[in-house]
Amino acid sequence: MASKMSHEERTAADRREPGMYTVVLSKIEQVNQNIRVSNFYTGGFTITSTPNDLMKSNPYLGLAIQHSPKNPPAAWLWQEEEKILGTDLQVRVGGSFVWPPPGIDTDKVQKVVFVAGGVGINPLISIITHIILHSDYKGQIELLYSSRKGASGNISSILFMNRIHDLFERDPPQSGHHYTVFCTYPFTLHPTPRIGETRLNVIRERSKDLQYIGEHQTIEFRRFEEKDLEIALGPVAERGSIVAYVCGPPKMTDWAVDVLKRSEGMKQERVLCEKWW
Repeated sequence: MASKMSHEERTAADRREPGMYTVVLSKIEQVNQNIRVSNFYTGGFTITSTPNDLMKSNPYLGLAIQHSPKNPPAAWLWQEEEKILGTDLQVRVGGSFVWPPPGIDTDKVQKVVFVAGGVGINPLISIITHIILHSDYKGQIELLYSSRKGASGNISSILFMNRIHDLFERDPPQSGHHYTVFCTYPFTLHPTPRIGETRLNVIRERSKDLQYIGEHQTIEFRRFEEKDLEIALGPVAERGSIVAYVCGPPKMTDWAVDVLKRSEGMKQERVLCEKWW
């Protein structure tokens, strides 16, 4: 069962930088009606940018913030943009949900499996971006991402959907990188979807479910199941070289971590999760 402790209590043992840093709120992007992405130039928000973004001529931290009126910091950051842009803020950086995974030699990691639910994609998109664009990692990347699809049927409105697509399209299909998005919004038939310039093809229809597939992606209109995690892990004999990252709502996180840790061939210490709630 998910703990009822506060975020501060649950993460009390995690590493945190000792100092506070001054940042300026410089940009706000309204992704959808519930999510804003904010950039801060240099309670508990996850960084969606990469370390490399802090080394640019205009360095910044990127955060995705869910509309939460009862959370004072989130409520403040959801004020009208003109009221808060340019404001100086104090932030502290910390946490252990990072790449490279603590205590693990990444030269011996052949596959990284990412499991995201809803806004749990936030820390994972940062790690995936860093691995693909700024690291020497040569293994496979597998992403399972569950999200409610917008009522308009526009898959591109899913949080970070276009960014994910662009990242995975950078490498040829033989790289082994692949992502599956599970759309859990009640589904009615829509025209074959596009992500960017990529048109996805229907390859299977079963009762009310459709599956769309491209070279690097699969789009499913259902909830993901234990079998999906097993498929993502691949052959039992190769699971000793896998690292898995899980981030999502409490119940989903607890369930996915349990499934991964008891999967044959998996090493429990290689299943990492972020308790952001």
